[in-house]
Amino acid sequence: MAEKSFNDRHARGLLLLDFCEGFSPAFAPVDTTLATGSFATFLNTIGTLNTTIDTQQGGYTTEADARAQLVKDIKTTVTRTLARLKSNPPWEPNWKSAKQTADKLRGQRPTKPKAPTEGEPPTATTTRNSGEQAYAEIAALFEKFISIVTAAPGYATAVPTAISPSSLNSQLSSLKGKNTGLSNLAADTITNQKKRLKLYYDPNGFQEKFQSIKDAVKSQYGQTSPEFIAVKGLKW
Repeated sequence: MAEKSFNDRHARGLLLLDFCEGFSPAFAPVDTTLATGSFATFLNTIGTLNTTIDTQQGGYTTEADARAQLVKDIKTTVTRTLARLKSNPPWEPNWKSAKQTADKLRGQRPTKPKAPTEGEPPTATTTRNSGEQAYAEIAALFEKFISIVTAAPGYATAVPTAISPSSLNSQLSSLKGKNTGLSNLAADTITNQKKRLKLYYDPNGFQEKFQSIKDAVKSQYGQTSPEFIAVKGLKW
């Protein structure tokens, strides 16, 4: 709901601007930062930031889904790799050690993290993305698992490509990359969200400008004027 509110208020700001640009005589507030040209530039900045945040959140969701699928694939790979170790009696010590690590890895059930969201003052809070620590632990456990498996003498000989050392390490690299990428994307999104909150709610921000423009219209054209009646009903 917060994201919808930010975009809805931007749309109402554009409507307010549209009204003011059509007034005759021209809208001429004492505070020049409220003039239509300045307000249009301000609204463009907000609109661009809203679009950026929407794109970041969409990208985060897509990448989070891809990471969740990768973890499922890794767990399947781990199970198949264990079967190969178990099939060769000389590898039994490696199998026992690998299985302990695999059981911990497969037992991880991280909740699906959501893209960072924001509230509105004065209740705005930043919530830590759920599941990130679990995904980091999965990567660490998988790395340990690979070291145990590849230490088995002759494991790489005639091994199926899907569970070869190179394939295992490729999956590990992908998971680490997604963990880092999602962490960075979340940080960038939060930075932009904080910037947006300031633009909306700090002194001389969007909320203040919105009301000040309506007051300036009332002052310039009069309380019963068509101009003021046009903007009076626009709610923040």
